[in-house]
Amino acid sequence: MSKKALGMLILGMFLLTMVGGCGGGEKAAVTAPAPQQPQVAQPKTVATTPEMYTVGNGKIGLFHNKLTVDAAQKLITETYGGKFSEAKEPAGEGTTARVINAYFDKSNDKQLSLKITLDNEGKIYQIAAYSPEFKTVKGLHVGSTWAEIRSAYPQAKVTIENIVGFFAEDRVTCKLSTNASPNWQKVKSGQENPPADLKIISLFTY
Repeated sequence: MSKKALGMLILGMFLLTMVGGCGGGEKAAVTAPAPQQPQVAQPKTVATTPEMYTVGNGKIGLFHNKLTVDAAQKLITETYGGKFSEAKEPAGEGTTARVINAYFDKSNDKQLSLKITLDNEGKIYQIAAYSPEFKTVKGLHVGSTWAEIRSAYPQAKVTIENIVGFFAEDRVTCKLSTNASPNWQKVKSGQENPPADLKIISLFTY
């Protein structure tokens, strides 16, 4: 064998040895993907405006009786960031009415509480607010007293039926608590005079 051929043979064996060494050595470490962190639902933030909680002119916030039911439900979930449920409640004379109860989760800043009552045709008939965030233009809200009502609305009256005060100029009605001495309710003078500290338990409009 010539020196040239011998040199080529030695070179070939050397290359084979190198390739074999690389293949038989330790394998490169494979980095495992980092475990994914569970997704945590962030609380929904709702941009609010004063109009959303103003009571007056026949409206409770953005709600009024000319809305369709679908539009009212969309306001609850999308604009106010709330939820709603439907139920039937007694409506007098052995009848029932369909109602939509709206509310916020406890994680929200505002505790929205509304009740929308529908008529026999499924249209919005009455809207009632039970949250103190809803206020008349003169600042009355759930928790305000009869004395505060008369100060803000001197023309407000109370009917013996349902114990209701009327704010004619704002087209809003309020219901007063029945937790009071019954004596004043027995005086049917047409202008009942409840205790000054009797409080509003709901604001509503038709």
